[in-house]
Amino acid sequence: MEYRASLDNVSKVITVVCFLFIGFLIYRNAALVRISPLFSILIALFFFGIFIASYLYGPNKYLVKNGMLIIVRPINKISIPLADIKEARILKKDELGTIIRTSAWGAGGLFGYYGNFRSLRIGKMKLYTTRRDRRILITTTDDDLIIISPDDVSILDELKS
Repeated sequence: MEYRASLDNVSKVITVVCFLFIGFLIYRNAALVRISPLFSILIALFFFGIFIASYLYGPNKYLVKNGMLIIVRPINKISIPLADIKEARILKKDELGTIIRTSAWGAGGLFGYYGNFRSLRIGKMKLYTTRRDRRILITTTDDDLIIISPDDVSILDELKS
């Protein structure tokens, strides 16, 4: 079955504000600061690359089929065998506490929240989420912690079966 993963309002605002801010910086560098056109183009391409990469690695939906949980992203889908899921449960709002991104690559709101993070309360985890509500904590048989955030939390029924 397919479960959508829509962005929450905070992630939408972060994405739009970042886009507008980067657009303003590119305009300012090109039109007002009078730097080399080549340098302006390189700056624009750099930030465009960040936006494209952030979009490509952000989760779009979750699928449960053929004994697998599949985290669908435009690039590099993540597959977790249902047999490897030891526990799946709804994560309470205050259960994570402070979260810190622990790798260079990841996002804290730009097209979602994903990457390697550490919670001061539950430890090391991987986020593949688009929302800060409706989060589901998955514990694998290797004791890895994975958090997803489908629009419909009834995915739990399929993860537990």
